[in-house]
Order: sequence, then C-alpha cells, then structure tokens
Amino acid sequence: MSTRSVPHPEGVHDLGGNVWEWTRSLWGTMPGTPDFRYPYDANDGREDLEAAENVRVLRGGGFHFYARYIRCASRLRFSPDYHTRFLGFRVVVCP
Repeated sequence: MSTRSVPHPEGVHDLGGNVWEWTRSLWGTMPGTPDFRYPYDANDGREDLEAAENVRVLRGGGFHFYARYIRCASRLRFSPDYHTRFLGFRVVVCP
C-alpha cells in the first residue's frame, strides 16, 4: 500500500484508515450481505431512522484491519449501541 497522499480537489488528505465510520444507512436483515445495494437511492428505505431493524453500515476500514479494506466501498455492520475505539464519525463543516 502506498504511503503517498492522493490529491483531492478540496485539499483533504489521509482520511482512509483511521477508524471505521458510522453511516446512518441501514444494513438490512442478512448478516453477510447488505439488503441495500448500488445504485444508491435515499428513498429505498435505507435511511429510515425509525426502522425497527437498526443495524447500521460502517464504511472505510480502520488501522487495525487489513489494508485491502481501507477504502470507502468497504462495509461492515453493527448495532449503533456497539462501541469500540476502532469506530468513529467523519465530521463535515460547510462554511
């Protein structure tokens, strides 16, 4: 794996590999395969914050995991009440 930063139009660098990042998207009912696939459709039920099934998607891979999973397409699933030092959030601020 390269240690070079990939240029980004907004000047953002080195976001991959820190922690798995929570999303608000639902995983679905099958443990090994997410119910919701591409293309992304925010109206297909995956963004239902009131859903009874509450297992959410984590993305991106963390430093404690295999390097091949450090990419935005990597996904895991956990219940939102699960916590560990390898899970986190990305905070975005718009001026």
